[in-house]
Amino acid sequence: MNEQQQIAQLRSSINAIDSLSQDGFSEISVIARLALVAMESKRGYSSVDLALALQAIWKKAEDFENCINCEAENLGCNWIDEAASRRRNAQAAQS
Repeated sequence: MNEQQQIAQLRSSINAIDSLSQDGFSEISVIARLALVAMESKRGYSSVDLALALQAIWKKAEDFENCINCEAENLGCNWIDEAASRRRNAQAAQS
């Protein structure tokens, strides 16, 4: 792959990451705001409604974390938590 192709691939991935983050974090923000409004409402909502909203936040956050990580991995630029890796290795060594 030549330099121009690498730059094009990088630009495409950055664009995809930006798109994913804007869409995903906007959705998470809206769901969180709705959950807060529900909690403050005089009408009130059941704990099931709030649980579903919180579950949606959790799912969206995980989905977008995975999508963004995949884009970074495709370019060999994914972040690795070295401290977490050391903890996993230490735990595996004790087993």
